[in-house]
This record gives sequence, C-alpha cells and structure tokens, in this order.
Amino acid sequence: MKKLVVLLTLIYSVAGVAQNKKVLFVVTNHTQLGNTGETTGYFLSEVTHPLEVLTEAGYKVDFVSPKGGSTTAYGVKLDDPINKKYWESTDYQKQLAHTLAPSQVKAKDYAAIFYAGGHGTMWDFASSEALAKIAQQIYEKGGVVAAVCHGPSGLVNIKLSNGKYLVSGKTLSPFTNEEEEAVKLSQVVPYSLENKLKERGAIIDKAGLWQDKVSVDNRVITGQNPQSAKSVGEAILKELQKSPLRFDATKYTTQQVTQGNQTLAVRAYEGIVYVANPVEEQYQQLNIYIPEAYFNGETINGFNAQTAPIFFPNGVGGYMPAKPLSLTGGKFKDTNNSLIMALSKGFVVASPGARGRTSATGKAPAVIVDLKAAVRYLKYNDKEIPGDANKIISNGTSAGGASSALLGASGDQADYEPYLKELGAAPATDAIFAVSAYCPITNLENADKAYEWQFGNLSQYKTMEVSMLDYNVQRTYKTGTFTAEQAKVSADLRKDFPAYLNSLKLKDSKGKQLTLNSKGEGSFKELLKQTIIAAAEKAQKEGTDLSQYSFLTLKNGKVTAINWEGYITYMERHKSPPAFDALDLSTGENQLFGDSTTDKKHFTPYAFKNSIVESQMADANIVKLMNPMSFIGKKNAHLPKYWRIRHGAKDSDTSAAISLILATTLQNHRYAVDYALPWDKPHSGDYDLEELFDWAEKISK
Repeated sequence: MKKLVVLLTLIYSVAGVAQNKKVLFVVTNHTQLGNTGETTGYFLSEVTHPLEVLTEAGYKVDFVSPKGGSTTAYGVKLDDPINKKYWESTDYQKQLAHTLAPSQVKAKDYAAIFYAGGHGTMWDFASSEALAKIAQQIYEKGGVVAAVCHGPSGLVNIKLSNGKYLVSGKTLSPFTNEEEEAVKLSQVVPYSLENKLKERGAIIDKAGLWQDKVSVDNRVITGQNPQSAKSVGEAILKELQKSPLRFDATKYTTQQVTQGNQTLAVRAYEGIVYVANPVEEQYQQLNIYIPEAYFNGETINGFNAQTAPIFFPNGVGGYMPAKPLSLTGGKFKDTNNSLIMALSKGFVVASPGARGRTSATGKAPAVIVDLKAAVRYLKYNDKEIPGDANKIISNGTSAGGASSALLGASGDQADYEPYLKELGAAPATDAIFAVSAYCPITNLENADKAYEWQFGNLSQYKTMEVSMLDYNVQRTYKTGTFTAEQAKVSADLRKDFPAYLNSLKLKDSKGKQLTLNSKGEGSFKELLKQTIIAAAEKAQKEGTDLSQYSFLTLKNGKVTAINWEGYITYMERHKSPPAFDALDLSTGENQLFGDSTTDKKHFTPYAFKNSIVESQMADANIVKLMNPMSFIGKKNAHLPKYWRIRHGAKDSDTSAAISLILATTLQNHRYAVDYALPWDKPHSGDYDLEELFDWAEKISK
C-alpha cells in the first residue's frame, strides 16, 4: 500500500507540473531605428538563447507581437550555434513570420511571459495595452514575467489589479543608460529605459558594460543585455520549477487577539492562494493564524508547534461564495469568535474560502473541491507550518456544516481527483482528523421528504431568502399559507420518507432496528423524541425553566414525554414544499446544482417530474458528490474517527431527521459521534464554543 501511495503521489505531481508548460515570448513588430534610416527589430540571440533553455526543459513556446504577424531580426550571427540552429529551422521561421496577435492569446494557458529585447521594442512594447493586460493576468495567477535587454520596455506600463505598477519596488536589471551611450543611440530611442523604469518605482541594479547580469524579484526576471539572455532563460526555468504551493513563512503581519483576560500575539498569514490554477482567486484563499509563542519554543494549553491541532473553520452559508474568516471581521462578533477561542486554546487556525453557487464556476461540487484543496495545501506544507496537519478539525454552520461533514466523509475519494487536478491542488491527502458540523443542510436529495415528514402538518410557513452583502450572508423572511397544490406536494413527499429511512437499515445504540411505518410513526421517531427530551433536560440542569413549554410533560422535575404536534408548532415551519428542490427552481440549492450554461437545475426526480418551469435534471454523480451519505461505509473510505454534530432543537431550516440519520449512520459504522439537539436553538452555530473546544482538546491530546 505504501508503494502505491508513493506512486500515485509521483504521478499526481508530474501531472500537476505538466498542466501549464507553456511560455509566451513577446517580440517586436517595429523595424525602423528612429530617423537613422537603419533597420531594427528583435535581437536574435535574445530570443534563441532563452528559447533553447526552455524547450530543452520541455516547455512549449508561443510567439506574440503587438500587432501579430511578421517580425524582423537583427544581430543575426550564425557563428553562434544556437542562433544557427533556430535561424535555419523552418518551424522557427514560420512562427516568427506569423506571430500571434494579443487577441489570440489566453493568459491562463501560460506559466510565464518573456519580452525579448532589441531596439524595436522601444517603439511598440510600452504602448501595447493588450500585452500589458496579458502580462498582468499571468503574473496575478502566480506566473512569471521576464524580459532581457530592451525587453523591459514591455514592463513599463503593466499595472496590477490594485492599481500599482508591476515594477514598483522591484529590483530590475534593464539595458542601462551607459550601454545606450556606448552604442550611440541614447538620442535615437524615444526614452531612456532605465529612467522610465525608475519613474515607475523600479530599483535598478546594474553591472558594467556587456556583463551578464540578471535580477529576480518576486517572479519578475530581468537581464541587462544580450550577454544575459541565456541566464534569463535559466532564471525563468528555475522559477517555473518552484512549487507555487510552498508556504512562505516570511509573509505575515503580527496581530493581537484577546480572549477574556488572555492576550496573544499572533502571526497572520492571510490571502494564501491554495491552488496553482485558481479560478476565483478571491475565494480560493486561506487565512492562517499561528500563536507567536510557537515560534519561540513555547507551549499553550499543553500544545506546541509540533502538536497543536489545526482548527479549520469555513464561512460558507447558503452555499454562497465565502471568503476566509478573519480575526477582525466577517462572520463573527468578538464575543463569539471561534478563531480567537481556538487560538486562546493553543490551536493553529486555518480558515479556507471557497467558491459558491452564484457564479458559473462555483456550482457543485466546487465548494467541497475547494475545501479539499485547502486541506491538501496544509498537508503538503506540514513541515513548514506550525501545528499538526494530521489533526485538522473542520467546522462549519448550515451549508458550511454540510460542507464540513462532506469534507470528513469524502476523504481521499477518487471521484474528486479530476477537479483537484484541474485546479492544481497540492499532491497530498485531503483526509482530516475530526468534523464539527452545526445544523448541516445536507443529504439534499432526501431533505424534501424529511422536511415534510417533520413539518407536513403545518400549512403556514415563514420562508427565508438568502443573499450576500459585503461578503456576508443576509437572511430575510416572508410568511405564507399552503395552496392546494402545495398541500398535495407536501403529502406526496411526506409519504415517501419512511421508505427512504427504512432502506438505510439503521440501528440504535442497543442494536435495535430504527424504522417508520407508512404513517411515519416508529422507533426512528421515538429516538428523535428522546434526543429532544435529553436536550430539554440538559437545559433544565443549566437553569432553564421548562414549565413555559406546554408541549413537554414534567413529572417530579423530569421530562417524561413530548407532544410532537405541539413541539412542531413551537418550532414553526420555515420553508414551503418542496423545501429544497423547488418546483419553480427558486431555491439556492437549485442554483447550487446548476452548471456553467444552466444556472439552476432540479436534483430530485419528484421535483423534475412535477416542475412548473422549463427545467433540466442535475447530473446524478454531481448530486452524489455533495452528499456525505454517499461515502460512509464505502470501501477505502478515509473518514475521521471523531464527529461532533449539533442541530438546534428549534431549527426549522431542515428536518432534524437529516442530522440524526447522518449521526446514526456514522455510529453504525463505529465512528465516535457526539450528537445533540441543543435546546431552543434556532438555525445557528458556534453557540457553545467552550463545549466545542473541550471536545476538540479531549480528542487531540
């Protein structure tokens, strides 16, 4: 098995490197050397020498020019064997006679862009907005921007998305003023390249005349003159062969966090892109927070830099796009911030962002693929990042709780591999140590049946609409009463739930079969009622007066029974039928299962059959990839041993049956499950952080 894992990792690594082995060479179209009457163009060796280095290493090179089409070379010295090799190549001559126009180039196809030199570049490189945009896109996707001799004229007007010039603050080695004077062309070229780059904020580092000189600064590579051409090619190759997924321990800010009377200094590594080929980079990021104490050999709560568990909270809500959670804003108030609590307990925190349903590239299974890729990044960099990547504890609420559960249940499943490879995820396992899931909106293809089984007797509802404002999930409600059609839908779905439940063949802790009859009554319902009673009794011990709840029967200070209909009325119904796969495709889950061409789809046979709008059915395999139930008990499953699942006893956003099914299925497969329905809690999470971290500490030590 060990040999197999090593082999798979090797294959995966090689595949990842090969994904983007293309470099874009930029050459000039300009042929007139100012008013001298002489011909110029690109300098031959400044193309051929880097070209030789990169093609020998297996990279494919495409040529583009500001206008596309033909180009002219000068400095054609064929006593140079590399010049001779390419100059006499029919393929080379064809490529340089028919270069691509910028409009024909897709930046995402290239790992690097290289601006070849020659005096002609001084007239057409800086003015090409299209080439500057391509270079910006390549650079901001983690690619390399390089140039030699006069080629850095192409860097003059490249601006990044933050509005700053690419070269600002970077060390460059372009063709120097002294070299321009030496060739007597300082009065011919339209501007001084060295001076122009300085105006843009570049720091110039130069050698003597015609000396080989190369500068490399944060993926920007420049060479001073023709003598530097081969060295620039070698520097490009070296940079490309670096893993884009290596953790950089030097890029952090120091922040202070306070929990109670405890103040901690924390190193904040924020905005780390966790895949090599991001699709929506603003979401495919990690924020990592590490107590400063761990860099000083100190301990917190019995943990140190080697043993600290990694708390992995996501901010996913409503299956919307989610940025990584931070210490200073976002989802939580300081009084209920799981990140700060985790740090105070000695945990390392790594919060992943993830794509969501509102974009064409955020449809299912994007959210779980992103979370897996983030886990792989942490595992891949385990030696560099303090904390134990073998003890990652995932946490989430609502759709985030579902994603947390799915992350645990689907560890290392091959079904996700094509998606991870496409993103350039790190070559590592995505199995985790433990799952914390609050009110998981999961098992979506069966959630409509479960909802009607629990809430079908309530014909009035208060529905919730989910939207985003400033990257935060916003919820609004509206009320309604069943129409005759909705009443029929509710009845149809309600009667289908017992068959589904019975097909699972679940057992309670004593080995007794959990079933429901055709009326929805049976041992499964009794188990759910007992779980609710246990929640009420716990609340009573903590000081809650249960006499206010008329649906509870109290004898001698103990809860002896619960009136089911009274309890459901107290809960209120929050969704109209079908709760998740709406017949008019109006739910967030319909949008989740759309694709790049169809925004919303049905994902259950019932809704598709009874749809009241023109519709399509989601791919069954995609639906499977979003359900943790698909993987529990599966051969070669790499599930975590430890699970903590909470569903509020007043949560009407999905049926409590869904979380009970998940918990019981896990228990039946001998996983350690801490399951409860906290009393009077609506759809929410992170309301019991002390209990959460008591559990997390216990399983981690």
